[in-house]
Amino acid sequence: MYQPARRRWNSLSDFRDHLIRDTKIEIKGFNGYELITRQGIYTLTHGELTAMPKVESKKANNAGKKAAPAKKPVKAPAKKK
Repeated sequence: MYQPARRRWNSLSDFRDHLIRDTKIEIKGFNGYELITRQGIYTLTHGELTAMPKVESKKANNAGKKAAPAKKPVKAPAKKK
């Protein structure tokens, strides 16, 4: 995850501009209060940058794995008369 040398920014837009201009990090989303990249999510609180690693869902982690074979249903024994 990218950790810039400078921790304090005037706005998250300034940090976004820095990423675009000075790095090759691709920005996935920016809504004004969160900047989302492939590696993580960046937020700005009182001028200080916070970086949180992106947590992948279990579904995404299991995408490449084969599913376990389905179990055959068990038949109930026949009733005796």
